[in-house]
Amino acid sequence: AQGHEITVAWNGREAVEAFVQGEFDLIIMDIQMPRLDGCEVTRQLRDAGHTVPVIALTAHAMAGDRERCMEAGCNHYLTKPVNVAELIQVISELTPSGQAKPQPEAATSPSPEDKPSDDLATKLEALTARFVASLPGKVASLRAAMDSDDSALLAREAHKLAGSGGSYGCNAVGSAAAALERAAADGADGEQLAQLLDQLDQEVQSAPTKVSR
Repeated sequence: AQGHEITVAWNGREAVEAFVQGEFDLIIMDIQMPRLDGCEVTRQLRDAGHTVPVIALTAHAMAGDRERCMEAGCNHYLTKPVNVAELIQVISELTPSGQAKPQPEAATSPSPEDKPSDDLATKLEALTARFVASLPGKVASLRAAMDSDDSALLAREAHKLAGSGGSYGCNAVGSAAAALERAAADGADGEQLAQLLDQLDQEVQSAPTKVSR
């Protein structure tokens, strides 16, 4: 959405292989990955002499996580749900045009007085509007998974929406998706899943299209 080309790796080994085969300006590294976790992937890249900036992402701000990520060679550390304004700002600082150096002492979240610039706020509003516009399609995909009785797929897709909802300020959508994910993972019956999906659909219909300034 910001003019970047994105390559997705589904586990740590794929991340290493993708990096070796391509050229990247920046890596957004999920720390909790299967096969190789994000810290080990970063450590391998640094040991091989690669200096590409790495932003570490973790689902939970556990004690020692930040230190472990920075010691592995990450340049910045963010927790999920990701604050989109902060992520865009960090990307702009760490990519070649920003020419920023590693920030081991940077705060994990912006202070209340740190407001995005008008230009950044405009971009964020556009991104949020695009995300909200995509939500009905995501709900349709969830219904298709439920109708096909594929609880595993339903849980995976709900998990994705639970994370992205919070990132775009759609907290109610994220919470509803998280409830659906838990129910699907726990083997809830079709009636309960249908109720939770209907609740999610209601939150989607009232989702905000602008970020708070």
